[in-house]
Amino acid sequence: SVEFLFFTGYLKKVGERREERTIYITMTVPNEEVAYIYENSVLAWFDKKVKNSDRKPLYKSLLSGDAGRIRAIPSEI
Repeated sequence: SVEFLFFTGYLKKVGERREERTIYITMTVPNEEVAYIYENSVLAWFDKKVKNSDRKPLYKSLLSGDAGRIRAIPSEI
């Protein structure tokens, strides 16, 4: 989950905004080493789970911080 990735250092908080009782947090990949892990390890796991799908949109969404797109990708696979 996103919480696990944040608390283990695989995501870094870069911003926060509040709308009434809801808090929205902007996160990013903290460094090149973690980006390498995402690119290789996470995508390798997806390769095993979903052999014929294009994971480039997931990777691009992770790098650009497009959380809405990231949430939509699993339902498209």
